[in-house]
Amino acid sequence: MLKKILLFFIALGLIGILSAYLIIQSVKSGLPQLITVKDYQPLLVSQVYDRNNKKNR
Repeated sequence: MLKKILLFFIALGLIGILSAYLIIQSVKSGLPQLITVKDYQPLLVSQVYDRNNKKNR
């Protein structure tokens, strides 16, 4: 009897782990891809000038 209860909880745990994995994968597929700062390309590039109207680098 104890062996059946133990097997039931092990199976229940495995089903829970598999369910959590599948839920995470389905949510993760709907998220936008993360990009790093190095890969970011803005649509509009700003230019900065000092008070003498010279462009800063």
